[in-house]
Amino acid sequence: MSETGTSTRLPVGGSLGSLGVRLWPLLAPAGLTILISLLALMGSEVLERKATFMLINMVFVLGLYTFVGNSGVLSFGHATFMALGAYTFAFMTANVRVKNTTLPDAPGFLRDADIATWQAVALAAIVPAVFALIVALPLMRLNGLAAGIATLAMLFAVGVIVSQWQSLTGGNTAFAAIRRETDLYYALVIVVVLMPLVYLYQQSRFGLRLRGTREDLLASRSLGINTVRERTIAWVISAAIVGIAGAMYAGFNGTIDPSQFFLGARSAGGVTFLTIAMLVVGGISSLAGAVVGTIFLSGIAEALREVEKATDQRHITEVVLALILLLTLILRPRGITGGREIYWPFRREQTMRRPAAAPSAAGTSE
Repeated sequence: MSETGTSTRLPVGGSLGSLGVRLWPLLAPAGLTILISLLALMGSEVLERKATFMLINMVFVLGLYTFVGNSGVLSFGHATFMALGAYTFAFMTANVRVKNTTLPDAPGFLRDADIATWQAVALAAIVPAVFALIVALPLMRLNGLAAGIATLAMLFAVGVIVSQWQSLTGGNTAFAAIRRETDLYYALVIVVVLMPLVYLYQQSRFGLRLRGTREDLLASRSLGINTVRERTIAWVISAAIVGIAGAMYAGFNGTIDPSQFFLGARSAGGVTFLTIAMLVVGGISSLAGAVVGTIFLSGIAEALREVEKATDQRHITEVVLALILLLTLILRPRGITGGREIYWPFRREQTMRRPAAAPSAAGTSE
């Protein structure tokens, strides 16, 4: 506040109010997610399953946002990490007798593995993270269209390997008898745990440096920011989160096959397109956008699937979602949230004025 009596606005509410302001961008989307999940619990079993699937998608989108939202580099290959997480979880939890029957040529330690669910989820995060670290050296040096094409190439390359490696994955045959642990409570706990981690990363110095490269790559490099290193950190964290989404998906369905992640109508055109659409429609550069976009498009998609059943028409969902994405890019390119977080709504400010300083004796004259 200046000596001339001009006003300065100060936040009122003390440390509690300041804490609310800082945490509200996290608490608001988390509270919205919890509220919708609790409402689904009061509905039918079908509604509960749909809400669970929404939460699985939300974990995927949170992982996608961790890299894409903070770096500004679009990735079409994150379904690769979901597949690696799903197959890791499947190997660690599927019925041992079934594995020995359907995959007799797989390594013995995989065929005989039967570990606790939380350990399998941890491995489902570690395996994609390690793979992401390996491929990061060439991929994280690319920008723009080249980066998007390279991640898409990764998706197709890994898809071919998984679908053709008969002795390890069973090829295109469904991997069945997976432990079904993913319900609404389980999925909600994972979302509530991961969402603060994503928020803390974006607020950390690593996240802020990466956002700097997103806003002005040349300026950030001139300030000494190692772009490849910062992107690699986000890429690996992102892969781990999406790997957890894969484990949740495997534990939700109880069976998986390559077409659910890679080639085919339900794969790259399904998982990849849907999750990118959720992030773009919600707001690609904010945590709130990732959550709001997932909830919004999940509701739209489920409603359209009901229309498909009633009219016996296929692909209505894909067409309408594509139109929504197109209209969003044209009319509101920064998404529903405008690429901003949800701000603290109860912040009060008051104007405090200090009386003007009395003129000094040396500066007065009669």
